[in-house]
Amino acid sequence: VLASALDKLRAAVSATLGDASSDVFEAIAWTLGFAVPDSTIITADPENARRLLADAWQRYIGALGLGKLTVLVVEDVHWASAALLDLLEHLAETLAETQVLIVCTARPEFLDLRPSWGAGKQNATTLALAPLSPDESARLVSSLLGEGDIPDSLRRAVLASAEGNPFFLEEMLQMLIEERALERRNGGWVATGRLSAVRIPDSVHGVIAARIDLLDAGARDALRRCAVVGRSFWPSAVGVDERDIVPLSRRGLVARSPRSVMAGLHEFAFKHALTRDVAYGSLPRTERRELHRRVAEWIQRVAPDRESETAELAAYHYREAIVYGEDDPAVVRRAHATFLAAGGSALRRGAFIAARAHLERAVESAVGDEQRATSLLARAELDATEARWDVAVTGLVDAERFAAASPATRSAVLALRSRVSWMTGDWRVALEAANGAVAALAGLPESDQLARALARRAQLEMLQNRAAAIEHSLEAIAVAERVGDVTASVNARINLFTARANVGVEPVAHDVLAIVEAASSVGAHEEAYRAIVNFVWSSNGFLPVAEIEAVAVAGREGRLPPPPIIDAYLDLSIAGMIFVPAGRWSEAERLLESIDGPSLSMTSTLLWRPTVGGLALRRGDRATADESLAGLKELALASGEVQRIIPMACVVLPWLHVSGKPDELRASAEEILAAIDGLWPTVFSTNGISRALFAAGQLDLLVAATASLERAADGGYAGRRGISLLVAEGLSALLEGRAETAVSRLSTAIDREAALGFAYDAACLTLELATAHERAGGGTLERARIESARTFLATLGAVNPV
Repeated sequence: VLASALDKLRAAVSATLGDASSDVFEAIAWTLGFAVPDSTIITADPENARRLLADAWQRYIGALGLGKLTVLVVEDVHWASAALLDLLEHLAETLAETQVLIVCTARPEFLDLRPSWGAGKQNATTLALAPLSPDESARLVSSLLGEGDIPDSLRRAVLASAEGNPFFLEEMLQMLIEERALERRNGGWVATGRLSAVRIPDSVHGVIAARIDLLDAGARDALRRCAVVGRSFWPSAVGVDERDIVPLSRRGLVARSPRSVMAGLHEFAFKHALTRDVAYGSLPRTERRELHRRVAEWIQRVAPDRESETAELAAYHYREAIVYGEDDPAVVRRAHATFLAAGGSALRRGAFIAARAHLERAVESAVGDEQRATSLLARAELDATEARWDVAVTGLVDAERFAAASPATRSAVLALRSRVSWMTGDWRVALEAANGAVAALAGLPESDQLARALARRAQLEMLQNRAAAIEHSLEAIAVAERVGDVTASVNARINLFTARANVGVEPVAHDVLAIVEAASSVGAHEEAYRAIVNFVWSSNGFLPVAEIEAVAVAGREGRLPPPPIIDAYLDLSIAGMIFVPAGRWSEAERLLESIDGPSLSMTSTLLWRPTVGGLALRRGDRATADESLAGLKELALASGEVQRIIPMACVVLPWLHVSGKPDELRASAEEILAAIDGLWPTVFSTNGISRALFAAGQLDLLVAATASLERAADGGYAGRRGISLLVAEGLSALLEGRAETAVSRLSTAIDREAALGFAYDAACLTLELATAHERAGGGTLERARIESARTFLATLGAVNPV
């Protein structure tokens, strides 16, 4: 089991981190306890630890339930990024029921930044480590130097200055040795005549500075220059010969790393972050500016084929160069392009905080309309991904203004505008923008942007169940393949299988998972999860619930968590399309409880409200049902999308019937049938509409709905539309006095619902079947089934089985 989990985890980490995954996987494997008989302890540097996948930890460490203690030690979290700290808090919560101990070390001032760290969390403890006592400090000095001929006055001065800080003690003694105030004689350390001339620094920074001052000029300059690169560094980045690093290694200031992320170059690291800070602090601003620019250019020069990995590091150095006064227009242009690349790289790996920082710098450094447009567009994409709709709209309005002279950029702005407008319920603008994105590129050569614009247009047409969606999806796929744009291709392929499912073509699970994989490989995480969402909807009526769930789980396995733009919608789709009709209401409610309903986008609201309101109506919670369903019809009809109208109608019409509003029910049903106008997708159940009209005795409307379904089905009974047609025909026949036909149609419908796993829908229809049997003279034949259905509904608390 463990070996299988590790294979899956290796693939997940590799897919996310690429060539940089080996160290991370090795750390995870050891933490899992692979091939280690006892408790396992690893140390993860924060820069690597922040890259560990929270979702992978939750799935593989938590789920395995290993019978041994696993300890993860993360040192010096006061240096950690906000993303790492958020990750550690997430781990502490999700691994609460496992034998995993997370130990984090930090300086006291860390609590100034995170005062609530660990507070209020279960199984979390904060241990404050006091400074060493005088006796403990003395023992440390003795253990380092022995009981040699060290004057008591020196011991007292050292101990007094260190104030119980062990690192300070070690550095101070090392400084005295380098000053030759202490020498090794006869196996021990003794004071020399130079001791009286040595001034004991009063801070650890002072000790480190004194040690640096003792270096010869070449080594000292090498150390200071390398400090610009970072705690880990490559000497050639700042024009330092590796031979100049050897003396620094002997003095314990730096050490060679066992591996290097830059092939063919040795990587070194400062022994302590404070050493790097002190060395860096000794550089004048002009030298810092020049060296940061030099490092940024070096990174881009030595790894030109690894921009996705190196852009963020180069962006940091360009930013620092600009902070220290770099204003050369050519450098600023390169910096702007790097900020954009770094923002895109961070966005693709789901690091939204880092992405925002890079893109804000891109906006700030933009010069000219084109740079302003591309920067605002990139930031708006991040805003949309994080579901910051109002901010995204504002940014896109500004971006479109600056993009007037660039057809490609204007097309990209309009394509994103169509997505954001659709999510926020501005349906007219959404379709206009999608068409405008294609029109902006008319007459121009094929390009990535044309492929994306065509795919976005097809997406809007698919959502509105337009006949052109299939043709336009195929056109987008063809262009995407010719220009080599994977993102456009996966978008269009999702649109294609969804549009085909709407007309009766069963989606292929293997193909959908291939789309998920392709999207994830290029960091298109929204598209990866949209493929899963659309499969949940599109396979409805073709595949049993268990198979749909299995594909959804496989699609999510090992991936980054869903981005905010689609996170809630994924859970809503599973709750509304699978759990509710399957009678798994407790599972649906657990998902619904985790969603902040009032903060949802309009598209999610149009799924949230019928799901929450429908459950409340069925359980007799009229107050919640009234709150959720009032005004829902108008919102759904305004969308012009049958995928919004049908789920709404299936709960609003029963709600009006239960509420005793027959006139409003009739008027609403007429309005809904006119809006759908025979466009009933194969994948939606319309049982709620038919059962409400049957219960209200609205025969003419039920017959009209049945005829509309028959026109759409064109003689077939495929998918959930086919089941719904059987139900509509059966209930129409029952109202018309044709009980035998009703029994036949409803029996077939129930068998199909049960075979698919929709136990609640099958139980409700069984009650109508009982009525049909009674009127056909065969009521006693269904007694056991009736009682079973009633018991099942009672277990759910279904007061109103609608």
